[in-house]
Order: sequence, then structure tokens, then C-alpha cells
Amino acid sequence: MQSQPPSEPRTKEDWDFYLTQVEGQATSINLNLALRETAPLKDRPQLLRVRLHLRLPGPSGLSSNEEFESLNHIEDRMVGALQADALLFVGRCTGAGLREFFFYGSDPRGWESRVAEVMKSFADYRFEATTSPDPEWRSYLEFLYPNPEQMQSIQNRRVCLSLQQHGDPLTEPRPIDHFAYFPDEAARARFVERAKSLGFEPELLPSGPGGSSKVGVQLVRVDVPTLEGIDAITLPLHREALAQGGEYDGWGSPIPGADQTGTPSKPDPTALKALLALFGLALAIVVFGLLTGK
Repeated sequence: MQSQPPSEPRTKEDWDFYLTQVEGQATSINLNLALRETAPLKDRPQLLRVRLHLRLPGPSGLSSNEEFESLNHIEDRMVGALQADALLFVGRCTGAGLREFFFYGSDPRGWESRVAEVMKSFADYRFEATTSPDPEWRSYLEFLYPNPEQMQSIQNRRVCLSLQQHGDPLTEPRPIDHFAYFPDEAARARFVERAKSLGFEPELLPSGPGGSSKVGVQLVRVDVPTLEGIDAITLPLHREALAQGGEYDGWGSPIPGADQTGTPSKPDPTALKALLALFGLALAIVVFGLLTGK
């Protein structure tokens, strides 16, 4: 007797993307970051992967603006159909002329035929659908989910978008504050010396967030926080903090000409979607260059 699918989980939604390399190929990964809090879901131990062959890939193997609407339409139809079977859509990756969708569920019987039914409406696309056990959610946690540096890049972009939403054109230099925390003063001192060599002015903090036993430092340097350049400012600090056994805790910027300082923690998801639609492949290539140094 076929088991009943689990009820639809009440999961948080926190979708974002980042650029990386998979087997030497530029790859864009879009996923629901919020699932990290609950993964793996024990009642969804089965993985469904749907591989779609792009018809109009860009020169780097990523999707192109010409195919943007078609791919969105396919995704909407597929996610809607599979959610009816209580599958949970967790993310997708695009690269090497392919787009793959990742779903988790309970009983895989019928999933592949459901995908085939959806794809009848998109006869111009080749696809493959495969199922496999993945009770530990390794595809989500080890493949889709960003590493700490990639997560920092995501947060950098979010702060820049928040600044833009509050009227900041991101063109004026301003003092930008950076924060880092360490297990002891010796580790902090090594980090501070490196930060000074990069032109940052340090102010030592006696404790970590919430009064923790860690010691901290606030760094200040005048920079312009652009979408294209913010990673080059923050990632060296992120790497050096890790090298010293500490953690980089992000940055903040005043809005030039505004009365208040600081930025909201999250941008409007609609603004992020509009940004992706506007810049498309061009933005992807710029961000990929920053991440890979190419």
C-alpha cells in the first residue's frame, strides 16, 4: 500500500542566489536559504532532480535574457504540479547549458511521470528526471547551500540593495564600518595589523555581541559600496578573520545626506527579482568575476 505523502510543511521563504564554479564551469545557484534551519526534513528523504537543457544559453553556459521568460514559465508550472504531490522545491542551479531543479519528498513513485506530463507543454526542451534517496539532504546542504564566503557575498549584495531602496545611488565615498570578533586578544591583534596594512582604522571592542567572551574590533575605511566592488572590500577581511580563528560580522554604511545611519537587514524580494531581470547575464558575469578573480 502506498504511503500517504506528508502534509505541506510550513517552511520559511528566504530565496537568494550566488555565482560559483562547478567542475570548472560558471554556475548560478538559487535556493531557499531558510531551509538550512530545519534540514534535513526526515519525512522527505527522497530527492528529485529535473535536468533541463537550455535552448539559448549564453556564452558562459548560463541562461540568457532571451530565455528568461520561458524558463520562469517552466519553473512555475513544474513547481506548482510537484507541490500538489507534496514535494518541496529547495533550489536550482544553472550552468554548462543546463538548469537543474531540486525537490525533496516522501514517496518517489509517480514523480518522473508528473514531470513528463508538465514538459509536454514545452516540447522544444530536452529534460531528464531522476530520483534517489538523500535522507541527509546532502544535495541541499553540501551542493546548493553557499559556503561562508559565498554567504558573505550574498549579504553584501543585500545591504547594497537596501541602501539603494533608501535612495542611496552608491556613488559617493563614505566611512564604512566593519566588525570582527575573535577568541582572544592575540588573534585580534594579528587581524588588526593586517587590517591596518589595508588602510583600515581600528577601534577595539571589549566584548562580543550580547556580551560574549569574545573580543572584537570595529574597522573604518572610506569606500564606495557598489554592487560590483563590495566583495573586493569585505572578502579580504572575511578571509583574514577566519585565518586568525575569528569571524567577520559584516558591515554598515550611512546613506550620504540622510539623517539616519545603518541599513535594514533585508531588501524587498521584489527589488531583487527586478534587479536580476534587468541585469541578467551581465550581472552574473560581473559577480562571477569577483568570486573567481577572473
